[in-house]
Amino acid sequence: MNENLINENNMRLQEYLENTSANNDREEKKYLFVSGDISGIQKYSYSINNSNYAAKILNQLNLADECKLMSTGDKFLLLLPNISSTKDKLKIIRKEIDTECIKKYFGELTISISEGVEASFNDLMQSKIELLFRKIAQDAEAARQNKLSTILNTSEDFVLSGDYRNEIDTSYSVKKIFEEISRPIKGAKYLAMFRANIDNLNYFLSLELKKGITIYKYTELSRIINDFFTSGLNNFIEADARYKDIRIVFSRGDDICVVGHWDAIITFAVNFRSEFMKVIGVENKLTVSAGITLFRFNYPIEIAMDNAQEALEMSKNNGKDSLTLFGETVKWEKLKELKKLWEKLDELLNEKDKKRKLSSHFVFGLLDYQKRYIDLSENSNYKQGNALWKSHLYYSLARREQTYLKDMLEKSITDKTLKIPVTYALYKNKGEKKNGKN
Repeated sequence: MNENLINENNMRLQEYLENTSANNDREEKKYLFVSGDISGIQKYSYSINNSNYAAKILNQLNLADECKLMSTGDKFLLLLPNISSTKDKLKIIRKEIDTECIKKYFGELTISISEGVEASFNDLMQSKIELLFRKIAQDAEAARQNKLSTILNTSEDFVLSGDYRNEIDTSYSVKKIFEEISRPIKGAKYLAMFRANIDNLNYFLSLELKKGITIYKYTELSRIINDFFTSGLNNFIEADARYKDIRIVFSRGDDICVVGHWDAIITFAVNFRSEFMKVIGVENKLTVSAGITLFRFNYPIEIAMDNAQEALEMSKNNGKDSLTLFGETVKWEKLKELKKLWEKLDELLNEKDKKRKLSSHFVFGLLDYQKRYIDLSENSNYKQGNALWKSHLYYSLARREQTYLKDMLEKSITDKTLKIPVTYALYKNKGEKKNGKN
């Protein structure tokens, strides 16, 4: 994250606002806040970057990047001069974008550009900022309700050449990404897709506005988040050799999708969340939810993307601040415990001391203890095998001189999260001959 650039942009923004508003005209509506919103079919919309359309508007208006106040996920907010030439050019730009959405995407993807909210310098004061942003939100919603209006409200005919879906084929670019990824030498031969999204970002920003944050603080937060999910993500991946086969499918504002070897993706996910909390989350009390789906190299790409989205939604439905992995959803803090357990199981599967070495059969069999616990605690099935699950586990570990594992295993069993460390350890050693004690 380039904090110097962010601070420099905010200084330029502050200088611009103050220079354009002398003390005697601070009530004059000199500014126009214009919103942009991308909406459409999920599996296609990832291919559109809102920053490109924000840049298109600023370039045609000959304005600097500081005028982009916010660019996160599928939305952006621009600060433009409230003059007639700006509004005239915006009409042309809206029609150009609507035409592109009709001709290229048949309206299944849309980019709504709002009419804009006029504001004075005094409207930017802390006491009035919440009201201003409420008007901006209403303006953005009106644009969404009237998407493609520059085209649909005219009698102009459009000729669609060929099948528009060929022009937004998600599989082509992602297939090229897959071709760049080498096949793993050891362990399960799976790829994985990781999708992550900041939780409640718009709600968080609205709360900050209620507290009366300045326009500069709002812009700073937006730029820090956008920088983390774009250039910061690239730097994060390039700085670690473990991620050499990870490729970015898309990264936009507060939403990312990456693909790579399944074990590298899991390592990346854990460290990505830690980096997010360090850079953004702790100070601002923001969290991130994510989902990981595994698939083979010849698996349909569109289905893999849908599965990753479903995993992300499972995490959102778990109170957020969660990761879904191997079909199980856990809080990030819980994942730290599970990581220690899967690393220990992996180590014991590769133990050279035959007395202490664990077999894949034994590790897989640990899931039976969890099944018995669930049968006892949730189904009130008190048959002997269920009631004695804990003593059987302790005895089995003692035979293998692994009694120190009992607390970790018991915690994971009673939390019903054992599937994650067991699956990780078995996949990590898949195809390897393990002759440990059964």
